[in-house]
Amino acid sequence: LSINLKKSQLVGVGIPDSQVLEAATLICCSVLHMAFKYLGIMVGENMSSIRAWDETVNKLKLRLSSWKLKTLSIGGRLTLLKSVLGSTLIYNMSLFKVFKAVLKSMESIRQNFFNAICDGEKKITW
Repeated sequence: LSINLKKSQLVGVGIPDSQVLEAATLICCSVLHMAFKYLGIMVGENMSSIRAWDETVNKLKLRLSSWKLKTLSIGGRLTLLKSVLGSTLIYNMSLFKVFKAVLKSMESIRQNFFNAICDGEKKITW
């Protein structure tokens, strides 16, 4: 077995860019800059801002879309919520501290989906 250097990328942490570039040219691979996606999460991005969580909130909205709301029973909605929240969000939240505003937004999306509330619709929840 051998490493395919054309597919490999080199990243330096705490090392000047010139040294990383020099090492990458020495072993014939490219340089990877700090903001990159790994297992669906942006690594190297400043997660200490609310904007950084927009992608995660949008993913949640897409996975809990309104067409699924109309076709699933309450048990199906509960199962979908558990699987969506159990995989994506918990993984993100285990790595980075989440703001209360982001948590409130995600909880609102989850609550509206479970209670079968479409966009702009008003219902009483118990």
